[in-house]
Amino acid sequence: HLFQAMHFGIEEINNSMTLLPNVTLGYQLYDVCSESANVYAALSVLSVLGTRRVEVQADPAHYFPAALAVIGPDTTSHAATTAAL
Repeated sequence: HLFQAMHFGIEEINNSMTLLPNVTLGYQLYDVCSESANVYAALSVLSVLGTRRVEVQADPAHYFPAALAVIGPDTTSHAATTAAL
């Protein structure tokens, strides 16, 4: 239900002429019901835009991840994994 609510909300914003006009929100939704799926999702959003590569930068100012924001999992154990990555 959380997955569907997020999808619905973003689509409502993107299809509205009054909510955030001239702005289109992009998004990727991941099923994080297992630890391995959670790690995959976290690494996917940390990857460099347009690649499947995660680069470790000494200076975070030069890092351009595929995602600008992350809304994490709804369980403590999965959120801890996402936060650590």
